[in-house]
Amino acid sequence: MNIIIISQDLKSDGKGEDRLLKLGHQISARGHGVTTLTSNGAVAMDLGRKKIGLFYQNGLTMIAFNVPGEDQNSLFKSAISDLKFARMTGKQLESLPRPGLILVKTPPLTAALPAMRLSRRLEIPLVVEIRELMPDALIEKKALKNGPVIKALKKLEQKIYEQASRIITVDDEKAALIKERLVERSKVRVVKDSSTLEQLLKDYERALDGYKLKMT
Repeated sequence: MNIIIISQDLKSDGKGEDRLLKLGHQISARGHGVTTLTSNGAVAMDLGRKKIGLFYQNGLTMIAFNVPGEDQNSLFKSAISDLKFARMTGKQLESLPRPGLILVKTPPLTAALPAMRLSRRLEIPLVVEIRELMPDALIEKKALKNGPVIKALKKLEQKIYEQASRIITVDDEKAALIKERLVERSKVRVVKDSSTLEQLLKDYERALDGYKLKMT
């Protein structure tokens, strides 16, 4: 099976390695093809003026897009960066082999847009891992006050929940909040960060029951 992992801010440095990257390595080691789409800043890749970079890491095909990093002082600039990543991801997905499963991490919510389009068009299962609820987190930080933007993001959030085959989150509190906004609550699974890779893989395997991703 070919699997696509989309994560705009994927961390790939040693002990700070993102759990989806660890997951990808293990899935690849068990014979599945894994392609990861991320940003150049996330993988510390200097692309210069190139729009896209390609490299391989422990069996994974890594595609990095040259987009600006998140700007803590400018929500507007961050939004432009997020939309650019979504646009470039959508274009790249059209040239990749047909996947059997798409796994996307949010935030930002816009990272899920190209995954949703491909999932819907090809009828491919979509798994969304939610690290932070959006736009809730921005509202709580008082970083977002624009009513129409909040409304648009909430609408996108709901569409993601509705289309996802599985919704993975990192703790029970977030899972409860997501379930409050869902009719089909059985989609929601909790995979907590674990001190051991083995436990993380077992938990993720249970969360993805039915998708034949034997990892342990």
